[in-house]
Amino acid sequence: GSQIPLGDLPLGLDVSADGKLAVVTNNGVSNPAISVIDLATEREVQRVPVKNAWLGIKFARGHRSFFVSGGNENVVYRFAIQEDTVAVTDTIRFAEPYPKGNISVAGLDIDGTDSLLFVTCKGDSALRVVNLKTSPYSLTRIPLDAVPYTCLASKDGKRVFISLWSSSEVAAYDVSSSAITARLRVGEHPNGLAQSPDGKRLFVANANKNTVSVVDLSTWKVTETITTSLYPESPPGSTPSSVAVTPDGGLLLVANADNNCLAVFDISKPGQTKARGFIPVGWYPTAVRIHPIEKKILVLNGKGGTSLPNPKGPNPSLRGRPAYEEYIGTLLKGTMSVIEIPNSKQLAEYSGKVYQNTPGVEEISRKSTCAKPNPIPTQPGDPTPIKYVFYIIKENRTYDQVFGDMPEGHGDSTLCLFPERVTPNHHALAREFVLLDNFYVDAEVSADGHNWSMAAYATDYVEKTWPTLYGGRGGQYDFEREHVLTRPGGGYLWDLCRRKKVSYRSYGEYVTNGKTDKDSAKASAAGLEGHVAPFFRGWDLEYSDVDRVKAWMKEFEEREATG
Repeated sequence: GSQIPLGDLPLGLDVSADGKLAVVTNNGVSNPAISVIDLATEREVQRVPVKNAWLGIKFARGHRSFFVSGGNENVVYRFAIQEDTVAVTDTIRFAEPYPKGNISVAGLDIDGTDSLLFVTCKGDSALRVVNLKTSPYSLTRIPLDAVPYTCLASKDGKRVFISLWSSSEVAAYDVSSSAITARLRVGEHPNGLAQSPDGKRLFVANANKNTVSVVDLSTWKVTETITTSLYPESPPGSTPSSVAVTPDGGLLLVANADNNCLAVFDISKPGQTKARGFIPVGWYPTAVRIHPIEKKILVLNGKGGTSLPNPKGPNPSLRGRPAYEEYIGTLLKGTMSVIEIPNSKQLAEYSGKVYQNTPGVEEISRKSTCAKPNPIPTQPGDPTPIKYVFYIIKENRTYDQVFGDMPEGHGDSTLCLFPERVTPNHHALAREFVLLDNFYVDAEVSADGHNWSMAAYATDYVEKTWPTLYGGRGGQYDFEREHVLTRPGGGYLWDLCRRKKVSYRSYGEYVTNGKTDKDSAKASAAGLEGHVAPFFRGWDLEYSDVDRVKAWMKEFEEREATG
């Protein structure tokens, strides 16, 4: 389809009832803003800066105003459409801005009469109900005992469904009694929600499990669990993050954030869902919606269409000269894809393209094409002479910044900041063992980078929250410790080692440092308990690489001596 440029990390999307406008929340490291899209011309006609924003955005049914989550500003903004522009006309405040308040407004929805606004707050794990007809607005807080992601008002206006991100559940809030009346187990990291047009089924995207749960709302039971991944046996990692149903109730569209595609299902017969294919989109799709009038699909691509070189830095020799530097966190700009709903023939072509974009995943996992002799096993279970693996992590540099000067690789010498005269050891290792030139990673910074390094995956929580923290707008750095929202569905490298009875030890990775050099470090992941070098420090800019080598050699020589 066509692509509309947006800001950093677009997360929230809604379309006016008349189909004329789409509004988007941009939630990256750069200053947050609301994009207004003219859907007739398919272009951004206005971008309105706000102090903070995250995920939630919803038109009132009268479609002349919309509400926006203020994230860690702990507010909801009310925008009005005035002739050809939109502007903030009201601010609903729940608490002082972060760090004084910890409400952290997430997803929101509004009832069918434009009377009640429902707001999920992930900071204090609560639902807030705002009566828009009173002056001042009356507020009700409903505790949830779990971190929520978003909410969705039922078609009949009697209930509000809430995806409980941290507890693998959806909850039902009863409007008449102002209470949570039911909870239901679904998959890990439930996030995006959608209803069938008849209001009888709820579709829940489960980001950490490659699935969508289908809930029968009359019985409050999961009647189907739909797999969204490219292959039936794919490990967790497709990251279904958003769902949408066509107005006729015939198709379900699922945004697979980490497969860069939409999965398409025929849901016309309840209980008999059929997979129809895939549609290629941009990088890390975060939201999918259907145009209410035209047969078009709207998709937010959180990281745009492609990775990019960064010729302006970060170059240590230019430090202190910001005009010459560009930060990776602001480099990737999102887009909106506008795609005609495909017919069967087009969908088959699109599906082929998605598989072409993901070559050989299943085959590679079963059999290698390495020429013999080679220490790499040809297939799982085959013998290898390799006895020990040393996995050394040096972060925050690209291939070209270190190895761009190596003629053996396909690099760009103009981007090389640390050539061989500066990094002789790196270059020697690359020549003696292996040079990986076409090397791409799905991480921009430490937060998601350590997760990709340790699990080949960063959860939707990690990907969607680090930009707010790195942008200085609140939150905490909890990305290098294991908890329910950071733990990947397939586990970490050490979990796989333990499963296969392979011994392992961590030197500084996923550890909490002791207060001094004489205090033992502690594991910050359950699988590392008893597997951490106690006096090797983790992240500490006062702890030099020379000292790291000394600490490692001391342990290594002790273990070598004892066998």
